[in-house]
Amino acid sequence: MFFRIWLCGVIATMFMASGLATAKEPVTLVQFLETALASHLEVISHEFSVREAEARLVAAKSRPELELNIDLGYYHVQPWQSVLDSRAARIGIEGCSRFGAAYRLDADLKGKTVQFQLALPLFKPASLLPHYQEIKSCEHSYAGAKIVHQMIKEEVVLAAVQCFLNIWRLQEAVKIYQAVIDWLGSHQGIMAAAHRAGAVHELDLAFAQLQYEQQINAMEKLLGQLEAEKMLAVKVFGIPPGAEFVHDPTLFDPGILEAVLDWQQAPTITLAELNYDLAMTQMQAAEAAFGVQGELKLGVHSDRTWSVECSIRVPMFDQVYRSNQIAAANAKLTEAEFEVERAKSEIECEHIYRQVQLHAVKSNLKTAITTRDLAFRQKEIAEEQYAMGLLSLLEFLKVCEQEANAYLELVDAQYEYQLAQVQLRLSGRSQNSDG
Repeated sequence: MFFRIWLCGVIATMFMASGLATAKEPVTLVQFLETALASHLEVISHEFSVREAEARLVAAKSRPELELNIDLGYYHVQPWQSVLDSRAARIGIEGCSRFGAAYRLDADLKGKTVQFQLALPLFKPASLLPHYQEIKSCEHSYAGAKIVHQMIKEEVVLAAVQCFLNIWRLQEAVKIYQAVIDWLGSHQGIMAAAHRAGAVHELDLAFAQLQYEQQINAMEKLLGQLEAEKMLAVKVFGIPPGAEFVHDPTLFDPGILEAVLDWQQAPTITLAELNYDLAMTQMQAAEAAFGVQGELKLGVHSDRTWSVECSIRVPMFDQVYRSNQIAAANAKLTEAEFEVERAKSEIECEHIYRQVQLHAVKSNLKTAITTRDLAFRQKEIAEEQYAMGLLSLLEFLKVCEQEANAYLELVDAQYEYQLAQVQLRLSGRSQNSDG
């Protein structure tokens, strides 16, 4: 486990050094997601799990059907004997075919005898063969590992999208606060001069200074959040320190997810269907285990003798046990079928919820755009009135503050709208439409 974690860290470090050439190159959302998937430790760890499950499946399918056992015996000398006491070497070859036939060849090199045995299963379905069950188990494990890996990748992608968009949102908010602070700072001297001339009351000057300090405190708080998000991008998603982020919300397209994710059916549904297939296999095996079975054994010896042995198993007095076993397997199959339907229902309900949510945030975005445009127009009018002396500096300051708040609300609305688009896109994989 320690080696796997260490290797994941090495791979992540190598990608950080080579995947993004320099920290000075702006990072887009697609590049952010690609880097996150290639360097996230949990994704890398589950990739090893998938490879391990695949190797086990390949090993199960390619298992040799013959085994060669050579027993050379032993030789020893007793002091009071003048000859060597030895046992003859023996050679044994045994194997089992994928159809359940078992065979064995024994050769005694000293006695010069050879014996061949063949055992054939009768009335025994393939589902009861150990090799078949081993392969089915490995196939289920491999398919399950791939589904879990897909689920982990989607979780990482969603978290990476949130991190990237949050960095963009905080950067835009910092720019807005910085513009307000610069404007307030440039008017501090004007306010002080107006106060000395008696044109501005002392309380108005104190109020303006308080607003200036509040804006600085708010921006410092945002800078702290921005630094934390960037540190998250570095530590968790493998982005080089000091990287710049570029994003245009007006050009955002949720279809970019297809560039970094294999577009498949919802993993929860696929996993439920996989468990249903396993329950069906177990149900068939339970029904077949209590049927008529038998075995035919053939033996051929080097002394020209041969033997035939046939055994038939007919269940007669285990009806209660048999019915209970089949009932348990049937109950598990019914439960698995219910889980499939529940997974589909949950995905459909989530998709409907995401559609409603997207409609709501889209309406909020339209309102935010209208509010921003109105606030911008009000500021233009206020600038004209302030230049003509129709507005005081404090009144003009309030209009500027309203415009800044309108821009902040627009940035938040754009963030929520883009995130809602991604969430809807991920929830729409089981639908016919693309969401």
